Amino acid sequence: MGIFKRKGKHPDDDEPVNPEDRSPVTGLKYKDLQLLGAIKDSGANLDAPRHVLH
Repeated sequence: MGIFKRKGKHPDDDEPVNPEDRSPVTGLKYKDLQLLGAIKDSGANLDAPRHVLH
């Protein structure tokens, strides 16, 4: 059945991404997105408010 067939990989999926480039969706750099993903995977609650001192 054609309903359950998986789509093939997009040819550009295997190309490495420059961490300094910005995501067109969020505007964040890819290295920042990787860091946020690692923090989230370690169990951080990213929805909690934070107080930042500059």
